[in-house]
Amino acid sequence: LLSMLWMNFLHIYQPPGQDPAIIRKITNESYRPVLNFLIGHPQIKITLNICGSLTEQLFQYNLTDVLDKIKVLAERKQIELVGSAKYHPILPLIPAEEIIRQIRLNQETNRKFFGSIYQPNGFYFPEMAYSREVAKMIKALGFKWIILDEISYSADNSQPLNFAKFYQVEKVGLGVVFRSRKISDAFINPAVKTKDDFWKIVKNERRIKDVLITAFDGENLGHHRPENIKFWPDLILQSSIQTETISGFIQNSSEGGQIKICSSSWASNERDLAQGIPYLLWRNPNNPFHYLQWKLIFLTYYLAKRYCLLKDKDVRQKIDEMWHSCQFWWASATPWWDLKFFEKKSKEILSITQNKKQIPLDKRKQIKRIGEEIITLAHRWEESGQVRKIQQAYLANQPYQKYFGGEIYKL
Repeated sequence: LLSMLWMNFLHIYQPPGQDPAIIRKITNESYRPVLNFLIGHPQIKITLNICGSLTEQLFQYNLTDVLDKIKVLAERKQIELVGSAKYHPILPLIPAEEIIRQIRLNQETNRKFFGSIYQPNGFYFPEMAYSREVAKMIKALGFKWIILDEISYSADNSQPLNFAKFYQVEKVGLGVVFRSRKISDAFINPAVKTKDDFWKIVKNERRIKDVLITAFDGENLGHHRPENIKFWPDLILQSSIQTETISGFIQNSSEGGQIKICSSSWASNERDLAQGIPYLLWRNPNNPFHYLQWKLIFLTYYLAKRYCLLKDKDVRQKIDEMWHSCQFWWASATPWWDLKFFEKKSKEILSITQNKKQIPLDKRKQIKRIGEEIITLAHRWEESGQVRKIQQAYLANQPYQKYFGGEIYKL
């Protein structure tokens, strides 16, 4: 094994209103073991995104030792913290003023719990869902760099992607680094069980020489893949490996110049992009649930603004939370499907307007009809077997099985 500089980027998040038992389970299986490993090995550095939605829930459920350890590790410069959006929305799909609000809410929440050590230079797009318009806003808010999936590197660039360099987003002036998808996905690939399996993938990925950038959900270490919580530390502790934060890497690496980046996410594939569907799992034009969910959300938002409900603290909180990405993900059927989850979220969104007398009755009825249509159609899809057919067709084209919560995701 050649000596290698490895930048580990971990993203941790839970949706607003998550079951506290699930958060406690993930804390025991993932968050605490990873942080305890880092505390015991002061030479190891990582870059971490924690969305404010999770930060608040860890405090709420008395899991503050996680927050304390993150703060200690950040003070020791072992963890570099980055910015993001508080409730994990797909930023290119929500209104501009809400994008800025989500980013600022995230800053305020994490500054409240982590103090002055929280001064992020980097920014994480939830699901790495990128657009140029959002990149310009991020630049204007003072962030210096972003991290994206390699699929975002446009085929229109004159040179192939070099993972050992950082680049500048063309006409935006924002630094950008890219994760290796294949090697990042080794942490969700059931075929990868040993160090040798992992290094074989690295060796076969001939574009990777002596610099490696991986990025994935931190919950994959221990929660979704229980074996990874031993496997990952063993990899990092090898004498040939040196770790660094993303900012540290940028500071010491050469710049690759201005590049074009395409709208995409870390779940995008070439076919999606060719069809002009950069955010398939969250806004698929062929998915009627996505159409109805976004219709429900935007009409709710429009009415809340039109009838001055955003001044109501409770309404404003519910509007902030309603943009989160999980409800669309669980309605995608590619392969993720959880009718109870998105039915619950649809009812929560309905509750924002239903008892507000300021809103005309016909508008409240219109919103109610959309909510009922989502739920009726979902039950019809389940009962008819339509969901299962779509899931099977999708999985037939996937390179390996999907994990969730420590088990292979079963249809």
